[in-house]
Amino acid sequence: MTVARRLILSIVGFSIVVTLLSTAIQLYIDYRSELEVIENRFDEVEENRLNNLTYNIWVLDDEQIRIFLAGLVNSPYFEYASITDEGRVRWVQGAIKSRRTIEREVDLSLTNDGQDFDLGKIRIVAGLNPVFESLQSRASLFLAAMPLSFFL
Repeated sequence: MTVARRLILSIVGFSIVVTLLSTAIQLYIDYRSELEVIENRFDEVEENRLNNLTYNIWVLDDEQIRIFLAGLVNSPYFEYASITDEGRVRWVQGAIKSRRTIEREVDLSLTNDGQDFDLGKIRIVAGLNPVFESLQSRASLFLAAMPLSFFL
């Protein structure tokens, strides 16, 4: 094998390794970013929206509770939401479809006339299937474009 051929193969091999490494790093960054978006959505629900739900549970407004849960599962990432009271599920919306999930369970309580009342727990499940599908399509695009970059 000539020196020129070895040099070309070394350059192409190095380019492939660098491209694969940079693609892997970019996909990891994208994955962490998507997880952060999901965690921020959990935080937003917990900090800003649970007060209304707690009140609706207190007054047993079934329709508003169902609307709240339906709104959660119809938003991006969230697949399932349920409210349990004394260990049994009282309200539920959605279904867990993803193999990999992130979930959060939050105690629901209300203070009335200086007395605290435990109203149950809400469980919210976010599915990671859309995250992995997005990463897979990006990886496919990167890998499909890789041969083109060598010839340009």
